[in-house]
Amino acid sequence: MSRHTWSRIFAFVIVAVMCLSAFAILQTPARAVPQAVIGLPPVAMPNYMKYINVNNFKFDPLAAMPTIPATLQYSSVARNTPSYYLVQFNGPVTPDMKKALAATDVTILYYVAYNTFIVRADGPAIDRAAALPSVRWTGVFEPAYKLSPRLSDEFGALAQRAMDRARYGDQASSDAVTVVGPGMSSKTLTLNSAASTVTAAGKSVSPVSSSLGGRSSAPSGAEAASATIPVEIMAFEPSRVPEIVRAVSFLGGHQTSYSFGQTGGVRAELSKSVIEKLARVPGVMYIDRFVQPYVMNDLARWVVQSGDTVNHATPVHDHGIFGTNQTITIGDTGIDYKHPDFWDPNNATPGPTARKLTAYYKDCGNTNHCDLNDNGINHGTHTSGSATGDDGVWHVYDGDATGSNGTTGPHDGQSFDAFLNVQDLSDDGFGIYFDSVTPLWTDAVSHGSWIHSNSWGSCCSSYIPEDVDTDTFIWNNQDFLVLFAAGNSGSGLNSMNPFAVAKNVIGVGATVNGPGLESVADFSSRGPAGDGRLKPDVTAPGVSLWSAQGLDPQGDGTAYWTLSGTSMATPTVAGSAGLVRQYYMDGWYPTGSKSATDGFTPSAALIKATIINSAREMTGAGAYANGENKYPNDNQGFGRVTLDDALFFQGDARGLTVDDYRSGINTGDTVTYNLAIGDSTMPVEVTLVWTDYPGTANCAPCLVNDLDLTVTAPDGTTYNGNQYMGFNPGESQPNPTSRDNLNNVESVLVISNVQAGLWTVTVHGFNVPQGPQSFALVLTGGIATEHGVIGLDHHSYQSSATVDIKVVDTGLNLNPNGTDTVQVNMSSNTESTPELVTLTETGNSTAVFAGSIPLALGPPNPGDGVLQVSNGDNITAMYFDNNNGLGGSGPVYAYAVVDDSPPVISGTAASNLRFNRADIGWTTDELSDSLVSWGVGTPPGNTTGSATRTLSHSIALTGLNDNTTYFFAVQSTDEAGNTALDNNNSAYYSFTTAVKPPTAPPNAEWPTFHNNQPRQGISPSKHSPPMNQQWMDGPHLINRWNGPVMADGILFSNPLDGTLRARDPYSGEVLWSRTLGGQFYYTSTPTVANGVLYATFYGPSGGYVYALNDVTGDTIWVVGISDTQLDFNARNVMAFADDLVFGTTWGRQAYALHASDGSVAWTFQLDGLAIASGATINAGVAYFETIAGTVFAL
Repeated sequence: MSRHTWSRIFAFVIVAVMCLSAFAILQTPARAVPQAVIGLPPVAMPNYMKYINVNNFKFDPLAAMPTIPATLQYSSVARNTPSYYLVQFNGPVTPDMKKALAATDVTILYYVAYNTFIVRADGPAIDRAAALPSVRWTGVFEPAYKLSPRLSDEFGALAQRAMDRARYGDQASSDAVTVVGPGMSSKTLTLNSAASTVTAAGKSVSPVSSSLGGRSSAPSGAEAASATIPVEIMAFEPSRVPEIVRAVSFLGGHQTSYSFGQTGGVRAELSKSVIEKLARVPGVMYIDRFVQPYVMNDLARWVVQSGDTVNHATPVHDHGIFGTNQTITIGDTGIDYKHPDFWDPNNATPGPTARKLTAYYKDCGNTNHCDLNDNGINHGTHTSGSATGDDGVWHVYDGDATGSNGTTGPHDGQSFDAFLNVQDLSDDGFGIYFDSVTPLWTDAVSHGSWIHSNSWGSCCSSYIPEDVDTDTFIWNNQDFLVLFAAGNSGSGLNSMNPFAVAKNVIGVGATVNGPGLESVADFSSRGPAGDGRLKPDVTAPGVSLWSAQGLDPQGDGTAYWTLSGTSMATPTVAGSAGLVRQYYMDGWYPTGSKSATDGFTPSAALIKATIINSAREMTGAGAYANGENKYPNDNQGFGRVTLDDALFFQGDARGLTVDDYRSGINTGDTVTYNLAIGDSTMPVEVTLVWTDYPGTANCAPCLVNDLDLTVTAPDGTTYNGNQYMGFNPGESQPNPTSRDNLNNVESVLVISNVQAGLWTVTVHGFNVPQGPQSFALVLTGGIATEHGVIGLDHHSYQSSATVDIKVVDTGLNLNPNGTDTVQVNMSSNTESTPELVTLTETGNSTAVFAGSIPLALGPPNPGDGVLQVSNGDNITAMYFDNNNGLGGSGPVYAYAVVDDSPPVISGTAASNLRFNRADIGWTTDELSDSLVSWGVGTPPGNTTGSATRTLSHSIALTGLNDNTTYFFAVQSTDEAGNTALDNNNSAYYSFTTAVKPPTAPPNAEWPTFHNNQPRQGISPSKHSPPMNQQWMDGPHLINRWNGPVMADGILFSNPLDGTLRARDPYSGEVLWSRTLGGQFYYTSTPTVANGVLYATFYGPSGGYVYALNDVTGDTIWVVGISDTQLDFNARNVMAFADDLVFGTTWGRQAYALHASDGSVAWTFQLDGLAIASGATINAGVAYFETIAGTVFAL
């Protein structure tokens, strides 16, 4: 959403009812003040709340208990010693219910859905609990409830297949130059297994997907069906850890490690045959398969700040918010800290006095897999640079906003002025090693860091024990924000990194970078979470991000390079979180200007809510994949981070109001806010986030404290949190019948049918068993406060124009049941005695006032309702703000100029002439748009232009004929509407295109080879040594799996930058180029026939086959997976014969497409793995060879 004109302002005001006939604005710097919290009796128990959901068991204990084998249930439980039980209440849980339960001498430990607690109690205590009128059922916590479905051989086999695919891609057929686990694999198979049910145990194995790295603990070779398994064991309480360690040793476990964490955990390698025995150990709460975690920027800067593809605006940096005084921790493979992004010549080693890296320490626990070096491809160095890198002039942004400077200059990070801490978690650059995640969070906080970025993880969508520990830590440290990469196991559903599944973290997916910002990267993992929650939360650029390159494997420790993956997107959002945190702490809220007295420390929930509120719906490739038909969805979450859509700065049309509500609410409590909406053309967006109490491992659902967001329009239309409809755009459904009982993020977005008038927002505690529950509320739009704002619709006007004026000031809203007015003084250099203009409120209680005044040339005539002006005059608008909301008053101004002079055009010329194109350039002395009239005659009949106002103009003319003279003129119009035309004094400018390269070499004997000595490796020719280089173009990214092709007198090549180039074979001049694929994705060797070039390119959204005019590069047709259901493989040589185009797919299929339109003629299933050869055709037979060594003749 643009903020460039105030004409889109609407009043979006927090008010509180003071009496039946009047309203007043109540707002403090830290938050919007709600009406009084109202406590209501809890609602009756819905039917779904009768069920207990514990580790894939779902049952109504008063209807039917699950069937459990005798080996997985206790035959009896000792009554004189404490044991672990489930206690279910008969409705939503109130504090009084919990007090009554605690009074029976049971110890409340964990909550599971619905209305159920895991408790420790002896026999008499549990009897007393069962007798409470509020208790519905009690029962023992059986061993069967402790076993993860990920322990199954099916999951092991799935992990093995995924690891084979990852290894194969890494070593033999990777689509990317740099591949490190899911963080950078550009083509990763998503494996989905159908859900299977283990009837005897009454539990199901959910569909999962995986892309495991080479050092994963997932089985290798025949290990999937072997006798041992790596496990992670959670204890009911940390005090039970020694008991579990002894039990593991007794049962023959080895490679045992343990930590006390938040709950206590043990890891070991165990025989599968003893798992059921281990489940009977009293202190064991949960047994899961342990999957070893592994590692998974100039363009990103403007994408996440403004999304402005034209001017690459960075409004947050432009206001001086650079992450200053924030500290971001990166947990990763280490860092090469002598890179200029981090190096401090005054501090040879990292430490508290260093200008950037204030802490660098090992945090891999007792694994000993960390060495304070960044190994492998320096993954940690790259992610650190994306978040906080600061090269060049320190504390000042260095780098090209368009990203085109490549490796020739600095690429500072999002929070480039923030301090950096790095935790070394790896000694191999691939695996991530730790005993427990809790020390990672504890150590960060102890070093004064409140933002933690993690570009690593494993598989697959489940709420794992580490999620319990992470949510527990954040619950206890509610200012601490954790971010995790979504993973690169996309593009199928249920492929989320389980560490990103934690409720209180931000899970970050990846978009294509730069101009491709609307598309979700193909590799980016998709949700939902295992319990159905929306994931990822947001997306950010993750394809080809520039950042610091370390010393390995070929870097010199000073350069920059591009990597792709959700690993890259995550530190970008972490850096954005640093900007948001500084925004609140430096006091930019609520006035939009920096004021130290307004500063406060935001909770992690408020930062998360602000980032989610800023997210824009994405509309490109992959945004609605997997059958998704609404926004938000499990491909993009809430969309792409765009900070300027949420953060308010003085003069912005779109405002911001927040409430960091720390005191919290309980079951039945309701907090109410009122909004005054003035302009119905702008959306209303409200985002609610709360740091939820931790769930239990493999919970479904995992939500503990269930809050509800409801927004009510003036006519009574209601909108509930997360009840959306449609896409492109998606928005909240009016008057829905459903509510969200899964997510701890709820949002309402109203785009259509926005009504002027008083809106109501409520936050209700539907069921808060672990309260009180704090929350953060973010409301964005044209928010009005008592700090008045005046604006004009333009910065410059012609002398005959009309000036539109608006004032936004809630202090002027005196009559809530009618419209008010305000008077504005309008003056100019010509008419210094102000004309008085009356502005009228746009609707009841909108606090938005609008009016206008015409301009005219002439002498002053005060009081005539016309403002007399002269060319060059300054126009001043002023009204007096009696109360600015901060205890002051005074005039408020807006300014513009009178401009009757058109731009001055100079330097008009044609350049970069090709046989089919030319660039037309000129300059102007003021900002103005661009228009070129061109054609083969005069006056020219064609026009090409750009509405972007600039001083240096350049318009590309394409699709021209060769050896042809074209005539042209240029035109520019400034903001006031003055137009300048340069047609060379009516003679028009001209240029002549070059002659198209010949269709064949001029000498039929070039080159001539005489194979007089066959089969001896000698081919004598007149091109005998010594050879002389004729030309060289590049270097570009390396070529692999393809080679250049010569046809129709043109040389075609397509290296790994995804760009197809057509060159003059004699000079090397690039005749045309098309960027058709993603960077680092392999491309096919094209084939050319009948003037058409056929090529396969792969990118973030899959493979595409293009048919291009080989002379101009224009697209004749293009087909992809959505058109053909074929995932085209770009690693082969394409072929043409009999009006068909031949190739292979990632699905091991040979195919033939009709050359006329790209439709599928036929497919044939080959054998082997995903890569097959290209085709060769002879006498009507197509020949293919697979990696399995099989040759097919079709």
